[in-house]
Order: sequence, then C-alpha cells, then structure tokens
Amino acid sequence: MTLPGAVGSLEERRAQGVIELLVPDLETMLAFFTRLGFDLDCRHDGFAVLSGYGFRLFLAQDTHVPCPPQRQCNLRIIVDDVESVRALARQAGAPVSRELADRGYGLRDFSVTDPTGFGLRFAQLLP
Repeated sequence: MTLPGAVGSLEERRAQGVIELLVPDLETMLAFFTRLGFDLDCRHDGFAVLSGYGFRLFLAQDTHVPCPPQRQCNLRIIVDDVESVRALARQAGAPVSRELADRGYGLRDFSVTDPTGFGLRFAQLLP
C-alpha cells in the first residue's frame, strides 16, 4: 500500500539507523551536501533524502532550529579514498574543523562542519 504523500518505498520508510538533521534552511543544506558528493534521492515539501558513501541522510526543514545549534556529535563516514573526498570538500569550500591526518585509532580522517554546525568526519582505514 502506498500512502499519499509518503516519501520513498516502504523499505526506505522502515529503515533503522538513519540520521535525520533538523535544519533551518533546506536549500543551503542541500547545496552543501550535494557539493560533498551526496545524491538527492527525493524531496517532498521541507524534507529531503540524500544518499552517499553507503548510507542515507534525512534533512527536515524546521525554521525554529537555532543556528548554529550546540552539537555534541559528528557522523563518521568510512570511504575508500579519503584524499579524494578531502579534495572534493576543499572544492566545495566546506569548513574544515580537523585537518586530514593518520590517527592512532587506525584511521586517516578529517572533519568538516555543515552550515548548521553538525560535524562530518570522513575516514579511511589504515593498513
């Protein structure tokens, strides 16, 4: 059964473990994430579904969200080639909050901050 106005397939709507960010300006966030290599899968009113790097990200516009909010976490995204993602982030003008480096916890990673202050940490496994 398809619900009127439902976004995505029944399987997509049942998905667990999806990050949903409440954002004050959906257009700004869509531009940011698509420049970082995410694809826009669907959009309905003030809601969008993005995919990239092996997972889905939901963006829900809420004009009452303070910007920048005080975030307490970041999203770690494991990629095959962190150097190419870093180059893409540089081209996109994404603000880097932690430079690319090999870490003692077995990853080569860097972090950027989205326009609302949410952190994205792109990482590659070290051999």
